[in-house]
Amino acid sequence: MKRKRTAEPDDLPPSFPPPVASAMSSSLPDAVTGLNQAPAALATDEDGGPERTSDGQPFASTHRHVVTSASVIMLGNLLSSVLGMLRLLTISTLFYGGASGSFNTALRPVQQVSDLVVGGSVSGALIPTFVDYAAEQRRAELCHVYCTIANLVVVLMALGCAVIFFAAPYFIPLETQGYSTADQHLAIQLVRITSLSLLGLGLYSVAAALLYALKQVKYPAFATGIYHVGIIVCGTLVLLFALRRAGVPIGNALHPGAASPAVTKARYQGADGLAIGAAIGAMGEFLLLIPALRRVIRIWRPVFDLRHPAVRQIMRLYAPLAVGLILSVAAQNLDLALTNLTPGGSAQNLTSMVSA
Repeated sequence: MKRKRTAEPDDLPPSFPPPVASAMSSSLPDAVTGLNQAPAALATDEDGGPERTSDGQPFASTHRHVVTSASVIMLGNLLSSVLGMLRLLTISTLFYGGASGSFNTALRPVQQVSDLVVGGSVSGALIPTFVDYAAEQRRAELCHVYCTIANLVVVLMALGCAVIFFAAPYFIPLETQGYSTADQHLAIQLVRITSLSLLGLGLYSVAAALLYALKQVKYPAFATGIYHVGIIVCGTLVLLFALRRAGVPIGNALHPGAASPAVTKARYQGADGLAIGAAIGAMGEFLLLIPALRRVIRIWRPVFDLRHPAVRQIMRLYAPLAVGLILSVAAQNLDLALTNLTPGGSAQNLTSMVSA
């Protein structure tokens, strides 16, 4: 008669090191934690039979899937980082000066709102909760929870867009004290346009958390690069159109020190393209996930079941994370205030600091 033994802790596969999630980082995203769910028990026959997980799946196959998924995520982050570097290079070269500084200033409050509402909760709250409902027999309940969170995020992001739009003339001057009046007006205009990206960023975060929890990593791993592509393509096209309409050679805008009135005006117009590209790119991230989402969420439901245990769990897990995010936002704003006090042009200094 064959006897089973329960594997000791040493038999379990080593966990991946805790990654750091960041749009500009090349490290593995925290979503790997949703993939690296080690089986609670393994079974091995005394005669050397294959090890199996508690649900009967071959352990070697499960381990290969984790390694493959981690590799895909790593490649996706590497591609996103390369595109992010190209974005920074494009902005600092073609839009250097008031246009680049104003755009970088406009991105900050939008990213902060996104992180506070949903972005900062992906690895610490959304993925762990979605994993609890990832079993096939609980997919209907998982769909219910996802729709509730997605609907809630859409409402909060819409409110965030409205607040940023109407409050921009009041808080932007505080963050751009060293800017010229023209640069401040440009920053206000850009942050209003860029705030539209909140909808795409929010929907992407929730959808990516769901797919990572279900070990569907290909789409969310590579989708983040769309954001950078949108900024690069839209900004460059609008700048080229403005230069051509003004009769200015394109080569004149390739030198960061070029500051003729015609080039400066073209860069200001091109900055609008950067902001539009941010909004398009953010929505593009989410749209790229739709094919994978349709395999899991067949019907979207307009539900707001805030009393569901899973929704309460997400709120409970997110509470301590929110404290850290608030402190991080405060530190970022202090850093921006100190940048404005440094000698030289504040917009140029911010561009140099972001590109460093």
